[in-house]
Amino acid sequence: MAAVTRHFSAVVTREAPWWVIHVPEIDKTTQSRTLAAAADTARDLIALILDVDLDTVDVTLRVDVPGLDAAAQRLEDAEKLARAAREEELRARRDLAQLLARHGITMRDSGVILGLSHQRVAQLLGDGPRQVRGDQQAAVTG
Repeated sequence: MAAVTRHFSAVVTREAPWWVIHVPEIDKTTQSRTLAAAADTARDLIALILDVDLDTVDVTLRVDVPGLDAAAQRLEDAEKLARAAREEELRARRDLAQLLARHGITMRDSGVILGLSHQRVAQLLGDGPRQVRGDQQAAVTG
């Protein structure tokens, strides 16, 4: 029978040059030189204190740095805006590629206009107007 994994949380704070790791569930503290090693260090502490197999311990870290939550939220908001802007850019690029195809512009020439390869233009056109070769005029549909 497989051992049950127990889940713990750990709060990590910076006290240079160390990362101090507190595990509230067992009310114990340890330290790590790097944040990358903090979860493993916490797991080691928990397994040692509770006298359980290391593989049965799972730790979720919460880094507690002043201003971190606000800065992280700002970054998340900026990433959402950037993702939305990239999606809008793709729609606009696809619309322009389709417009050029409807006007009989070849994929190669469309690529020059769009600053893309003719292969990327073909990808953008997807289910829209298609061309057999880049030197031929686009098939005009709809």
